Amino acid sequence: MPASEAMIELWKRLFIFIMVIVVIVAFLSSIWLYMGYSKKALELRNARISTQEALAAWSDNGNVSGIINLQKINSSDLSPCTNVSIFYTNGTLAKKVSSSCP
Repeated sequence: MPASEAMIELWKRLFIFIMVIVVIVAFLSSIWLYMGYSKKALELRNARISTQEALAAWSDNGNVSGIINLQKINSSDLSPCTNVSIFYTNGTLAKKVSSSCP
């Protein structure tokens, strides 16, 4: 076997080895991204459910009618003697804001 054929064979094996490494890294990174997306999707789903429950409790209490801008709610927006907890989202997670009688 001449030296040039040996070099060609060596480069082929090196190329195949590098391609196998690239495929493994791509596969593992896709799994990692999917798991991160699943966690974020779960957090957003929980925030949406909490917001829906809070809106139902808020409207059942008779304090307000119509749509509430959930981005701008804080405890000062509640009447002093409401026993209502409202949840608002910042786009990622739900936060609880509550007010009760002093």
